[in-house]
Parts: sequence; structure tokens; C-alpha cells
Amino acid sequence: MSQANDGIDALVTLTRMVHDAAEARLGRLLRRERELRAALARFEAERRSMAQSDPHDPAVRAGAELAWRRWAEARQAALNRELARHLAETEIARSEFAKAFGRYRAMQEAAEIERRTRKRLRTLRDQT
Repeated sequence: MSQANDGIDALVTLTRMVHDAAEARLGRLLRRERELRAALARFEAERRSMAQSDPHDPAVRAGAELAWRRWAEARQAALNRELARHLAETEIARSEFAKAFGRYRAMQEAAEIERRTRKRLRTLRDQT
């Protein structure tokens, strides 16, 4: 194998590693997004459940429901802020992944062109 071929193969390997790292990061971010959305859905379900509470329930009469609602609203707002920041980070990761994928594919194609060119040159050389 020639030095030029070694160089292009090394670049293919390097771009694959960058692609794989970007893909893994995006996967982690997407899993976290699902977790945040699930937590928000749980809060919404709890809020609906509490809205249907019996007004004669001792917890409602003692004000515990009101305290829980305040806490839940604050927690839900914090989760929404975290989700918004997270979605922005995910979009950046998507863009980075797309770039890494493009570079990797371009290097794969360049390596294939290099292999075909070398093969043709060998064939021409062998024919003469």
C-alpha cells in the first residue's frame, strides 16, 4: 500500500471516528430529551389529577394541595427551561452530526476514487 493510500485511509478512519462520536452525542441528547418530556407529561398528569381532588379532602383543606401546586408549577417551569436549553443543544448536535456524516461520506468516496484510479493505473501499466 502506498503512502497516499495510507493517508486517505487514515482520513477515512479519522472522519469515521468523528462521525461516530457525533452520533453517540446526539443519541445521548435525544434520550435526555425523551426523559425531560416524560417528566413534564407526568407533572401534567398529576396536575390534572389534583384538579379533580375532592374539596373536602383533608389535604386540600389543610392547604397541602396548594403547596404542592406551587412546587409543581415551579418544578415544571424549571423542566421547561431545561428542555428549551436542551433542545437548543440538540439542534447544535444535529448540525455537527450532519457535518461529520458529510465529511465521512466524502472521505469514503475519495478513498474509493483513489482505489479505482490506482487499479486502473496498475492495469494500464501491466498492459504495456
